[in-house]
Amino acid sequence: MIKIWSYNHLINKAHYLPVALVFIAFPLLSTHNAWKYLFLKSQDAQLL
Repeated sequence: MIKIWSYNHLINKAHYLPVALVFIAFPLLSTHNAWKYLFLKSQDAQLL
């Protein structure tokens, strides 16, 4: 019974893993884009 429960538990974890990855990766990507945008803006300001 314990093996079956742990197996189902792993399946549930694997099901939620992509969702967790999206929730973790999206803020990281958005902050990365924000930093890149600010960097490009500062470069443009220096050129002007």
